[in-house]
Amino acid sequence: RPPPCRPTPAAWNAAHKPVELRAVAAEQVTRASPRTGSSAFSALAGTEVGLWHMTAGGMLDVEVDEVFIVVDGEATLTLLSGDRAGESIALHPGVLCRLEAGQRTRWDVPVFVRKVYVTGRDGGTQDLTSGSEPR
Repeated sequence: RPPPCRPTPAAWNAAHKPVELRAVAAEQVTRASPRTGSSAFSALAGTEVGLWHMTAGGMLDVEVDEVFIVVDGEATLTLLSGDRAGESIALHPGVLCRLEAGQRTRWDVPVFVRKVYVTGRDGGTQDLTSGSEPR
């Protein structure tokens, strides 16, 4: 891996930026003791762009409108509601994904997963975990 870049107002190394992690709320946990955290990078045309990280474990979630790309780690994202309910998506670096508001999901993470997200700033983040997870 390349060494971390020095953070500036215009650049982050998304694979290495430190993110403060907090325990996922007990009612969301499905396996182990996952932790999540996020850090907003920038606002752009009514959206928020940022970084989200989850450690090993499983959790349930209710999403808001979001597009993300995985930059490090891996996970399995299972869609629990909507037109694609029951579909599982293998997430690994380079996978681009779209989630819709109200969609119920299950995240299963073997070691960790890290993604860069884009979501609406008006309600695009929600604090269902103590880690202020963007959806």
